[in-house]
Amino acid sequence: MICSRCGKEVPANSKFCVYCGAPVESTQSSTPPTPPDEAYVPPAFAGAEEVQAPVPKKKRKSRKGWLALVIVLVVVAAAGVVGFQFYTSPSAEFTRSVKAGDLDRAYELYEQELRNKGLSETQIRLLVDAAVQTQEAYMSDEISYDEASNRLEILSGFSDSAVAEAVAAAQTTIANKHQIEDLLQAAEKNAASGDYLMAIENYQAVLEIDPSSEKAKNGLESAEAAYQQSVVDEAYKAKDAGEWDTALEILDTYQATYGENEKIAAAYDEI
Repeated sequence: MICSRCGKEVPANSKFCVYCGAPVESTQSSTPPTPPDEAYVPPAFAGAEEVQAPVPKKKRKSRKGWLALVIVLVVVAAAGVVGFQFYTSPSAEFTRSVKAGDLDRAYELYEQELRNKGLSETQIRLLVDAAVQTQEAYMSDEISYDEASNRLEILSGFSDSAVAEAVAAAQTTIANKHQIEDLLQAAEKNAASGDYLMAIENYQAVLEIDPSSEKAKNGLESAEAAYQQSVVDEAYKAKDAGEWDTALEILDTYQATYGENEKIAAAYDEI
């Protein structure tokens, strides 16, 4: 018998087609009918063609992501190399040395590597600041005069007008302070030993440098008062010894030098 659906021959007396499962009529003609178009063949029956599910295509890994990562790594590596070269360059080391206060090393680098190339504006500014900071450190008694002088001497070796100007101003300032300190020490020493005239000269010299020095003003006032008293004492001593002319001469000498005052005038009248 021939199946009316799939057109295949099935065993006699079969009620269903063993291929497509359609009912089989026993009165079918032996002539195979024309198979219908696009006949459906269930996969569950023997002989049916297996329908395979479409295989998904594998996605290719993105090359753009890898390329971007490689570019980033190359840029980072290049930046690291450039940064390291800059950090270890003479110019960078010079800047670090000045900031750290190591002027000896800075000047050594300047002589070896940078004198012919010249200094940048930033480096010049650092040197000017170093001169100012040295002056301030000495004025606040943070460093000694010798240390301050040594720093400024090193800074004077850098060939730049702005640096030279800052160094000259600092040297003048610290020299004045140092001279004032020496004069005040000498004045105190002279006053203690009774040499009031020298003490007066010392205090006056200080006031010529720094007219606002309270220490010099007070010292001068004390030294002048002590000197007046010593002159009066000396005049009375001469008077008591019967040396009247000598006593008056002592008073006259004082007045000719420092002018008249009440104490000297009173002693002169009494003698």
